[in-house]
This record gives sequence, structure tokens and C-alpha cells, in this order.
Amino acid sequence: MASSLPRGFARLEEALRRDFFLVADQELLAFGSAGASATPISYLTALPLRNHYLELDEVAGEDFPARELTKIRPVINPNRAGVPGTRAAGQRAVRAIYQTEFWPAVTVFVPTPSTPIEQRVPIWQYGVFGATVLDTTSYDEIDRTQFGSLVTAFAAASPNETSSVEWYEKTFRNAGVHTDFTEGLINGFHDEHGNEVPACLSVNDVGCDIWEDHLIVPRELPGGYLDELHTVPEYIGDYHTRRAFVCTDLAHDLAGGMSLLDFTRLKAAVVAHEVGHALHLDHHSLCGALMFDTTTSGIHRGMSDIIPIAPVFSPAETGAIRLHE
Repeated sequence: MASSLPRGFARLEEALRRDFFLVADQELLAFGSAGASATPISYLTALPLRNHYLELDEVAGEDFPARELTKIRPVINPNRAGVPGTRAAGQRAVRAIYQTEFWPAVTVFVPTPSTPIEQRVPIWQYGVFGATVLDTTSYDEIDRTQFGSLVTAFAAASPNETSSVEWYEKTFRNAGVHTDFTEGLINGFHDEHGNEVPACLSVNDVGCDIWEDHLIVPRELPGGYLDELHTVPEYIGDYHTRRAFVCTDLAHDLAGGMSLLDFTRLKAAVVAHEVGHALHLDHHSLCGALMFDTTTSGIHRGMSDIIPIAPVFSPAETGAIRLHE
């Protein structure tokens, strides 16, 4: 990021930048494209930090084999013993994980005529694209603490209190399919095995998807979680997408969902959003910004709902970044 300060002050400004260390699965850093005008690296490069991208073998960390998590809680100075001024528990990097199979769960409450029933569902069925897992959070069920209590509110922390951030591939593939229905109405829509997928005609139908205006989405099940999306893109012009809203109307979604360009940008923006939490950035109610998330009149909307996708962290967000307590 260019500075308008005189050269001497610019060098001072650079010297005062804090160091940020990221240990990311390479698949994450490849998200987006120049055409999409947003990649994880483009978001992070614009931050007022000195960024360092590390390999897994350059840090010490912990593994959680049950979900094949490696090098979580990564420490960049494992040989700190005897060095004056070092943090006793070590200085952390942020671990960013591309999660394709071993998802954590969340708790939903399925309504019954009497008391709602607690049910655990994979995080992709709750429509979560990415998550920040704090040291105090369970690795298996990330809306619970390490002691099993439900987490009622998320509060961002520094890298030194963050275990990892995760990006969930299946949520992106389960969000929806944009289609113009032209070929599908003639030849049918199909799942990944070639089986035909019908439109849901009643709440009791199974093995079907919801057809909307240029959009096919999964059924919402009792408890607010989603069925698996059966339809896959197969015709010219079809692509994975999700419902989309604009800041001036958070109640009504746009026909056809996000454009392919917006959905491509969203993949990179989710990485940046979760890394932002690991830099101590909480959610806020400024619609259109990268850390946006709010509930108004019972309607919840977050950054991943809104187009256009924020291309950078806002000045207010970058000004609030904290790496240490």
C-alpha cells in the first residue's frame, strides 16, 4: 500500500508495522483470480501489517487427528527458551485450513410439540462458509466450549488465543445452483451420479430441491438447517451460487443469486473475514463491509449474503486490528 508521507516518514511508518504470520493451506491462497479482483493475498496485502507466509514445517503446533487438523495453535518461535522478553507460551501465527471432509458440527434445536430436541449437524448443513476456532472452543462442535457448554456469543481474539480458522468447501457446493431452466425443463436436472432430481412440491418430499427464479437451492429442514443440495451444474451457464441481497433491501433476495464473479470473490472474502477474526476483529453492522454481520427485526444477514462483495477491509476495520492483547 503506497504512502503519501515523505520518504523518511514512510520508512518510519513501515518500521512501525506489526508482523503478521500466516500458515495457510495452499489451496486457500489460490482462491479468486485477477479477474475477480479479490484473492486472500490481495485482502491481506492491503492491511497495515508486515505479512509473513509460512510453511507447515516452519512452525510448531498441535494436531487433532479426529478431524485431521494439523499444526493448529501454531507457534513461530519454538526455540524461545532463554530469550528475554518472549511470551512464555510462544508467539502464534494464524493457521488457515482448507476443510473438505472432516467438518465440525453445530447444535440445532428441532421443534417438537413439547420441548425442542437438540441435534448435531455438520457445519455445512447450517450454511456456514468459514469459522474461527478459539482456544476455548471445542474442535468437534464449534458452537460449544471445550467443556461442552453452548457458546452464546462469539468474541474475536488475537492470534495468541486462536487455534485456527477454517474454510468449508461443501458449504459452497451446497448453497445453490444458478440456471435458466431452459435445458433442465427439457432434459431434467441431475445429481452427481446422474440420477434425476425433481423440484420439491410439498414439505414432505425427499430427494428433491427447491426451484426458484433462476435458482435451485436445498430444502430448509425443521431446526433451520439445510438438506443436502442434490442438483449439480450441468448445462451451459449453470454454476454454483447462493442467494444474494443488497444493503438497501435485506429482506428480499435477488433473482438468480450471486453472479459467478461475485461467488468467486466470496470464496476469497470468507478466508479474509475469518483471518480478520484472528486479528481481533469482531462483527459489526456496517452493511457491505467485510466483517458485516447483524440481525434486525429477526432477519440475520452477514457478509456472505451481500453483493457486491467487499473488495478490501474498510479503514475502520484495519484501524481496529490488534495482534496482541
